[in-house]
Amino acid sequence: MQRQIWARTVIVLALQTSVLTGCAPRATQIAPTMMDPYAYEAATCRELNYMYSRTQRDRIFADIAQNQQYEDDRTRTFGIPTPMASLFEESRAPATAQTKADSLVIKSQLQRSGCLANNNTNPIPIPQY
Repeated sequence: MQRQIWARTVIVLALQTSVLTGCAPRATQIAPTMMDPYAYEAATCRELNYMYSRTQRDRIFADIAQNQQYEDDRTRTFGIPTPMASLFEESRAPATAQTKADSLVIKSQLQRSGCLANNNTNPIPIPQY
């Protein structure tokens, strides 16, 4: 009787471990989506700077949410990782991938348009005090 219970426990643990392949990745492990590199070609420098700052803000929040989902998936129940976030929440990986693509495309358009003075790699002006 005890061997049957032990065998069932081992089978359940093995099945639970096989579910772990669906865990959420970290934000740094998500590649940007494919996007037209000239999507923002008609925008002015002012519009591009605004869009870039907004996209960077959105990217920060998407990365935080994705990393929280990753941490939630690593939550342990009785010493076994249980992917609770992946089971009950919508994946945030597409939003993370999209904001990465947007920021890359907008930044490259800023560079192509000559909106970055003196080859500055930061399109958002840093205030001088």
